[in-house]
Amino acid sequence: MKKYFRYFITAILIIFIACLCFFRFSGKYEIRSFCSESMHPTLKEGDLIVTRLISRPEKIEIGDIVYYKLNSYYEVLHRVLWVSDQYIIAKGDANNDSEVVLISYVRGIYFFRIPLLGYAALVNLGGIPLKFILISIIVTSVGLKFALKRRKRKAT
Repeated sequence: MKKYFRYFITAILIIFIACLCFFRFSGKYEIRSFCSESMHPTLKEGDLIVTRLISRPEKIEIGDIVYYKLNSYYEVLHRVLWVSDQYIIAKGDANNDSEVVLISYVRGIYFFRIPLLGYAALVNLGGIPLKFILISIIVTSVGLKFALKRRKRKAT
């Protein structure tokens, strides 16, 4: 029973990593960690956020959570309160103030979140992001597990 549980957990981890890689490298999605309380309770600090990139701003609707960049350092995820041809009015669920944003600054629409996994993306160890270290450890451990299992089968 224990053996099958390990296989199940390993399969889940492989599928999870494959899905994250698909979202990361497909060119249609962006993955980022959320480090603000402005969208509480919908989004929480430490969530890993996947946003679907948009090419046409007419896809934005009132109530959408959009990702926009005001400059190279200031990235925001807020809910759309009003939409026009040239700009939107957006506000964080936990904020009192709204802001006017040019429609050309909107990069994507919120797709889904993974709670707490965003903390791994925020930690750097010696300049290497923790998410790469964790993925490397998982992939290496899975590979070693299968290599050892194959060696064990050849020995018997």
